[in-house]
Amino acid sequence: MKKFYFGQYWQVYGTNSVEVPDDFSLDQAIEYVKKNWDSVGLARSSDYVQDSDAPDFECCGFDEE
Repeated sequence: MKKFYFGQYWQVYGTNSVEVPDDFSLDQAIEYVKKNWDSVGLARSSDYVQDSDAPDFECCGFDEE
């Protein structure tokens, strides 16, 4: 037997928050997040999305012993 390596994707879902001015509407807060998305970061806690996993054979191969 030999080992075959491949990538694997899966999704997680979490909630996050950012500080916005008190007078922002919901639409303004949404636009703020969209404009600043690169600096928001990932949610601190998250849960696996059931059945979201999939193999990725882009970089796969056998173990080289």
